[in-house]
Amino acid sequence: MAFSFLSADDKSATGSFFRVSKQLDEAHARLQELKIEYKTVFESVNDAIFIINAQSNQIVDCNLEATKLVDRAREEILGNDQSLLFVQGENAEESRRSLEEQNQNVSKLIEKQVKTGKGEFRDVAIKLGPFIQGDQRLLVAVLRDVTVQNRNAVALSAALQSLSEKITSIQVLNEKLSVIGSLTRHDVRNKLSAVNGYTYSLKKKHKDQADIVEGLSKIEQAVVDSAKIFDFAKMYENLGVEKLTHVDVGGAVDEAVTLFPGLTFKVVNDCQGKTVLADSFLRQMFYNFIDNTRKYGKNATTIKAYFEEDTSCGLQLIYEDDGVGISAENKSKLFIEDFSTGGSTGFGLFLIKKMMDVYGWQIQEDGKPGEGAKFIITIPKLNKSGIKNYQIAQ
Repeated sequence: MAFSFLSADDKSATGSFFRVSKQLDEAHARLQELKIEYKTVFESVNDAIFIINAQSNQIVDCNLEATKLVDRAREEILGNDQSLLFVQGENAEESRRSLEEQNQNVSKLIEKQVKTGKGEFRDVAIKLGPFIQGDQRLLVAVLRDVTVQNRNAVALSAALQSLSEKITSIQVLNEKLSVIGSLTRHDVRNKLSAVNGYTYSLKKKHKDQADIVEGLSKIEQAVVDSAKIFDFAKMYENLGVEKLTHVDVGGAVDEAVTLFPGLTFKVVNDCQGKTVLADSFLRQMFYNFIDNTRKYGKNATTIKAYFEEDTSCGLQLIYEDDGVGISAENKSKLFIEDFSTGGSTGFGLFLIKKMMDVYGWQIQEDGKPGEGAKFIITIPKLNKSGIKNYQIAQ
């Protein structure tokens, strides 16, 4: 037989004691877990963290990154006034007041310099946050090393300033070259006009002497070619200067055609209702295409300008004729400066290629020799600035 010396009340009190004791043990165990979690997070943060007593301004704790930032052992840091860190240009009182002011607006970042154990200075961005622990008022100071960023910012600012000065210098130089080029072309054109006048008079005077007339005709052709070179130089000088706007392609084709009175071939213009992001050089492109057909198409009877949609790359603008086409050996040379099959300066297609580079378009010749020339211009949906390259009227 078992004997119990505890009353019912005693047994109830004992049970309550053991339950409370168990809860305290669980709470203590959880507290230890939280301390471990806190320490893990505290030490794993990539920024330096200092815990500062708000009353005494003493540093009471810091993480590993903090010791690395100031290049001091933890023992050298703990217990010291926070002015140990912020000493450049500030005494302890000024540093303390600065942090106290920051404590009034914890949402604001401040930048200071910290002094390392080796006497070096590092730029830091500081974020403060107050919290209460028991009867202590503490500050959490999170410091991020921005020394490299600041140095890079200074270097970038200097580089931008230098670049700005160079751009200004280039703009001045370009302006001078433009003026010189314009004056030179004007003066030389006047001289060429004089040459033409003298040539005309000499041909009239010596019209019965074939060899002299032939020589003078060659001089006239040389003058014409020189004028074309000046025209090219002016166009090339202005390439990329105009602001790109949405230009009516059909209108550009029509304008180019009007520059050739008495064309012997039919023009089919299927570009109405479509605009592309370009400038006045678009008309020049069609002019050069038509001029090439006129000169080298030989038996060409029709030229066509039209669009085809390409879902993979945007829109294709196509110019084609039904002339003799371009030989396989010449296809790879078409857009090279000075290349010509005879009778021209060789600048027309070269200029078109440069226009394509300015617009951000691509061009290729895809005609079959003997069946005509076919130039395919691929226009992306968006340009480099993310603006639509073309619009199609519905």
